[in-house]
Amino acid sequence: MFRAGLYARVSTNDQQTLSMQIRAMREYAARRGWTIAVNVREVGSGATKREAREKLLEAARRREIDVVLAWRLDRWGRPVPDLLATPQETGTGRRHARSFQRSIWELHRSPLRNDKYARCAVLVGAFGRKRYAMFGRFFPRQFDNSYRGPWLALVILGLLLFFRLAQTGMGLLSPVVVIRGPDGILFETFNAPAQAAFTYVFRLLCFLNILACLIGVLALVRYRAMVPLTYLMLILLLAGQKVLGLLYPIPRAPDAPGGMIVLVMLAVTFSGGLLSVLDTRKKQPT
Repeated sequence: MFRAGLYARVSTNDQQTLSMQIRAMREYAARRGWTIAVNVREVGSGATKREAREKLLEAARRREIDVVLAWRLDRWGRPVPDLLATPQETGTGRRHARSFQRSIWELHRSPLRNDKYARCAVLVGAFGRKRYAMFGRFFPRQFDNSYRGPWLALVILGLLLFFRLAQTGMGLLSPVVVIRGPDGILFETFNAPAQAAFTYVFRLLCFLNILACLIGVLALVRYRAMVPLTYLMLILLLAGQKVLGLLYPIPRAPDAPGGMIVLVMLAVTFSGGLLSVLDTRKKQPT
């Protein structure tokens, strides 16, 4: 649910439309299920600096609101300069400036343009970084280098990927050593064709795991919006490995550490995944 900030303005005290503006914006927000977080009323010219509007922008910078509503575009200020300046003022950059302008354009060209509620200029996209739902953290609309979680989750992911690459790399180069050692599989009990087939499948699985880890490294270096999704991928791989091992057991040595290693990695990966979906940046002042 979006948190909306309402901005109503008149140029002089003689004008009596503030209540009407607020009422129209409240109805508009209610129709869309938005909550009203900030309500700003101001008297002053749109060509001058307005302290009340600055407070609303400051709330947007702190990510305390996701949407700003203005009854009409001229109530927010001079349309063209403010359309271009508001995204930069809220720290969202040029890309969000385009989406900001497009949201206004779509509003005035939508089928609702004859509706009385369509007179409310919705400044959606001005702040770019809307409050993410949990689903949106794992599956963002675009993969970029923006990351909202704590740096500890990145450190944990880096260590996990390094260990996983070393583990699967060893399995690819020396599969028998890993099969007999950490995995504790009684490889000698297989006949020659079974050993060859098992070694091939083991190498193939190691190669696929290396590809998955390299995707994780790419996310860590270049596309950090993918970090929660990378954690989810690792959790599914480790959990699937453990579940399949329980459903289809293979004779193993009783003191093989492989099972415990998988459980420890699964616990660490799950903890890192929980950290990665936390939003720490919204609490930081700008």
